[in-house]
Amino acid sequence: MSTGSLRKRFPVAAKIDVPEKTAAYEKVVRFSHVSVSPYYSRTYSFATVKVGEAVSQYAEAYLGRVFPRGDDVTVRVDLLTYAVAGLEATTRLRFTVTSGQRVLFQRDYDGMGTSHRGIALAVLDAGKMSTVRQTSEESLRSCFEQFIADAQREYPTWRREGAATMRSWFAASS
Repeated sequence: MSTGSLRKRFPVAAKIDVPEKTAAYEKVVRFSHVSVSPYYSRTYSFATVKVGEAVSQYAEAYLGRVFPRGDDVTVRVDLLTYAVAGLEATTRLRFTVTSGQRVLFQRDYDGMGTSHRGIALAVLDAGKMSTVRQTSEESLRSCFEQFIADAQREYPTWRREGAATMRSWFAASS
């Protein structure tokens, strides 16, 4: 999907909003290690994943390319859930597009990253943290790509929703 062609499909200027609760969210992930020689033992280590910071960066990177900066609409991105299990990250994000007080579009998207267990097992802590980072990025990227695809399809209906601030630029872009 070319971001250059996406800009033409979104002539509306947008303010990107990642609420503080989302932007500040961090998740502590626990890794377990099992040693079988000379005696069986299990130890744990912990790492902090700055999920909210990543959501903010993805919002700027993805949405900043497809929406020119401005105040015609606000695109809000809320983190609903984030979890890591079996070195696979799952994320649920809610995207809301508003004009003034009117909600033009709202949908939740689920993203799932792929487990890269083999890499993590080979290098223990550093590999596991790298795997969590990679799978988290995959799950976030999936959510943003789903939103952009849906927005491309449904964007014309935003006009029919009757957002007064959007009428003028639709007339100008026709």
